[in-house]
Amino acid sequence: MRTMLTAEQPDYVVINGDLVTGEDTFRENSTMLVDIIVQSLNDAKVPFSTTQGNHDNQVNITHIEEIMRETSISPLSYTRSAPPGVGGVGGPGNYWVPVYQKATDVSPVLVLWFFDSRGNDSPFWDALNTYVKNLRVVVSGHDHGDEWCKREPTHDVIFCFGKHSGYGGYSSTGWGHGVRSFVFPSSEPTDGIVSYVLLENGTPRDVVILDSEYD
Repeated sequence: MRTMLTAEQPDYVVINGDLVTGEDTFRENSTMLVDIIVQSLNDAKVPFSTTQGNHDNQVNITHIEEIMRETSISPLSYTRSAPPGVGGVGGPGNYWVPVYQKATDVSPVLVLWFFDSRGNDSPFWDALNTYVKNLRVVVSGHDHGDEWCKREPTHDVIFCFGKHSGYGGYSSTGWGHGVRSFVFPSSEPTDGIVSYVLLENGTPRDVVILDSEYD
C-alpha cells in the first residue's frame, strides 16, 4: 500500500473488502488487524473509506466491529455505520460521502455511495439502480482476480471491478497486485471518468474513459 500511495498520490482512497479473513483469526485480537490495514493511510494522512466483504463477517469478526475499530484509530476515515434498521442483519456498512470542489461550497459535486450487499447481489443490484439517481459507475472490489469494466445493458450503467491488492489472502499466477484508479477531469457529470489499473511495479493496464460512449 505504501508503494501505491507514493506512486499515485491519491486525493481519496477506497479499500474494498475483504479486509480480514475472519475465520482464520482469533476472536480476542481480530480487530487489531484493522490497525495494520489502515496504518499506511494514517501515516500518509490520506482520507479514505472502506467496505467489507463476506470474510469480514465470520465467527471471529463482524463488519460493525471492523468499522468501529477503524473509525476509532483513523482521524481521516470517512467510513460510517448505517442507522438502525438500514442494511439488515450483518450489513451495517451503508453510507455516503459528499465530495466538494471547494471547502466553502454548500453542494457536493460528487457523492460516493458505499453499500454492503451481504452477498445478496441481484436484489441489491436492482435496488441500487432504481433508487440512486445519476449513477455514473458501480465498483465492486470483491471478485477474486477480476479487474474489468463493462456497461451493464439492463440498467445501462457502467460496472467495474477493483484490483486485487493485498498479500494476506488468496492469489493466483497472473493476477498481480495493484490498484484501480479513477480520475475526474471536471465536475461536469457529462465528462468522462478516466480509470486504469496500476500494478505495484508501475505497469498500467486497462486504461479506459468511462463516458456515454463506453461499452
